[in-house]
Amino acid sequence: DFIYYLARWKEVREFAENNFVGTSGRQRVPRDCFDNLILLLPPFKEQQAIAHTLNSLDEKIDLLHRQNKTLESIAQTLFRQWFAEETSDEFVSLGDYVYNVKEHVKKRNLNIFDHYVGLEHIPKKTITLSNWGSTANLESDKLVFKENDILFGKLRSYFHKVVFAPIDGVCSTDILVIRPKKKEWFSFCLLWFFSKELVDYSDLASGGTRMPRTNWEILANYQIPKPSTQKIEDFEKVMSSQIKKIKSNISQIRSLADLRDTLLPKLLSGEARVKMP
Repeated sequence: DFIYYLARWKEVREFAENNFVGTSGRQRVPRDCFDNLILLLPPFKEQQAIAHTLNSLDEKIDLLHRQNKTLESIAQTLFRQWFAEETSDEFVSLGDYVYNVKEHVKKRNLNIFDHYVGLEHIPKKTITLSNWGSTANLESDKLVFKENDILFGKLRSYFHKVVFAPIDGVCSTDILVIRPKKKEWFSFCLLWFFSKELVDYSDLASGGTRMPRTNWEILANYQIPKPSTQKIEDFEKVMSSQIKKIKSNISQIRSLADLRDTLLPKLLSGEARVKMP
């Protein structure tokens, strides 16, 4: 465990980067690179204590991720029971319940926003977004999103990158920003856009070969069995506590990860010491 955290230390990673071999775009860290790396390490017992401290934070983060996965699984099961497996003689377009937000922000104005979400931040096959970056050093215009908007990765949609936003911010233009027309329709809309049926439909209808992209018209025209408005709003009442818990877990994950990333270099450099028994 100590070696794992040592490998994540900025000092070690920068040493590796400074010893890259190969041509631009295909650079590698040579295997013998670390033969020449000399580090001043704490005594073995303290190494164990450092690893235990950092690992305890990672275990708490993992537990919160697993809790969110369980909450998501319950939500998807309920959604299928309420809507996806429903039979109906009447169908409506999914776009009747949402609209596509196209609020652009110019590069020069990005500094008024704190958070940036790119496709690289969105995980596959989970509605939970717990990672994002900053707007510093962005080089192009972006799209504005609000908390509880649905973010749908339109590039290679078969990657199934569909999440809800737990924060306000800006995102890549390769992400569709989707907002329910009523806040009481949030869970219903989120889980329809996350559904395998819609993602598969989107993938089949995407244009392009090397870089297939879906578009808003494809998603908005997807046909679903028409539910009653009351049923949609009843579903939101059932789901709201689970969404709230997922958001709370995301906040804790971010706080614990920040604490771990702050402690790691200080403990490994000796700037901070673990209290030994």
